[in-house]
Amino acid sequence: MKYARYWLWPLAILATALLQSTVVPYLAIGWAKPDVILVIVVLVGLLYGPAQGALGGLCAGLLEDLFSGRFIGLFGLTRMLAGYLAGLVERRVYKEPFMVPMATSFVATVVCETLTYVILRLFGLAPGFGRSLIHVIGPAAVYNAIAAPILYRPLRRLKKETDKGTGVHA
Repeated sequence: MKYARYWLWPLAILATALLQSTVVPYLAIGWAKPDVILVIVVLVGLLYGPAQGALGGLCAGLLEDLFSGRFIGLFGLTRMLAGYLAGLVERRVYKEPFMVPMATSFVATVVCETLTYVILRLFGLAPGFGRSLIHVIGPAAVYNAIAAPILYRPLRRLKKETDKGTGVHA
């Protein structure tokens, strides 16, 4: 498992991107659907810190951009920011309780979706902010906050397994 951390995480991000583009749309409630990629990026930031969170966010976001085929770089930018900010939380907060991943995912979703809205609005591609807040940002933040503790335990276990034999302690 010494080198597992170098190939397992990219595989996990690829699997998450495939899941996001195939299964997740069927979980939508109105306009809102969980953003599993964003939740994974936030959790990577919480588990590994700001540098890995930002790198994971950039890679996952660019992959998401490629799958969506529109606005290449938009998700890369917003996911990189989310991973970095979650990594800053990692340094300051005890991460074991389920509330930390839940709250961090909620806030990261609000920040990312708002930034996405602002960028799309600059290009005239977004409706009014109130409508976006009620129909997309708020419900997505709640959805992601619910998904975060569910995904946190297996990712924390994966981190412990991949850290074995590398001299890194969780």
